[in-house]
Amino acid sequence: MRRTTLLLPLLLALGLVACGVDAPPDTAAPDGTATVDDRRVLVEGRDLLLEADGQRRTLATVDPDRDGRLEHATLRPGAHPADTVLVLTRAEDRYELRYLVVDDGEASDLYWFPWRLQVDEDHLAHHDVAPHPVWSPDGAALAWLEWSGAGTRLRTVAWMADEVANNPSDDSDTYRLAGVPVGTQLERWEDGGTAPTLVGSDGEVTWRIELRPEAGAVAMELHDRE
Repeated sequence: MRRTTLLLPLLLALGLVACGVDAPPDTAAPDGTATVDDRRVLVEGRDLLLEADGQRRTLATVDPDRDGRLEHATLRPGAHPADTVLVLTRAEDRYELRYLVVDDGEASDLYWFPWRLQVDEDHLAHHDVAPHPVWSPDGAALAWLEWSGAGTRLRTVAWMADEVANNPSDDSDTYRLAGVPVGTQLERWEDGGTAPTLVGSDGEVTWRIELRPEAGAVAMELHDRE
């Protein structure tokens, strides 16, 4: 297991307030919708939309032959000079992380994450479920679960500070999660103790995953769902 020396101290210093934005239940994203300052992103077919003050605008329209299909989108939380939308697309044989930036009302192109920070290309070979990334509540980092022949693993990627750039950082990490079943999805990133904490579920069991500098990622079973 490789641990990055920069990401965990940064995360431990965060004053986290639970927050996130998912697409609505009739899309590929999980049930439930939260808002960031009364704004949210929506996936409707080939279109990625931003809704604010009851008005919707199209941020991007994907070409299925070139981009695949939109699977999931979430708005970066926290106070930032520009809006950032994290997007997951499904190509024929892989899932891809992408993002766009809305600055002064203008939306950028839909950029790809660098290959080294992408969802592992072997993910689909082990379980065909889209990983749904979640932001830390202040938008300083994101995380998702993926799986391989070795089981489930947690991936984390820090985001560039606003005064430097608005894109993913090379400050990333991968953690093996012993005992967490393949297919488990992250639901939220929260602060409830001495370490940054992620909560996920496989539909029956809820898992609490703590990022601890001395032990990496520690997953604990909370309870069975009725």
